[in-house]
Amino acid sequence: MAGTVFNVEPILEFPARKIHIRLEDSIIVTEAGAENVTAEVPAEIEPLYALIRQRGVNFVEMGARAAR
Repeated sequence: MAGTVFNVEPILEFPARKIHIRLEDSIIVTEAGAENVTAEVPAEIEPLYALIRQRGVNFVEMGARAAR
């Protein structure tokens, strides 16, 4: 149904090694079809860390700006 938004969220867990990995995509359904709005977000570790290190991208910095 157009206007619906949902997440596709596979989870990998390795409890013995205390590892929990969650990959999440946000999908918007429109009249034209479904669009993955997070398709450009990297899923590999190094590109993801590089993105997080960019000024203005990480949540801590965004939270500090919102608190002003």
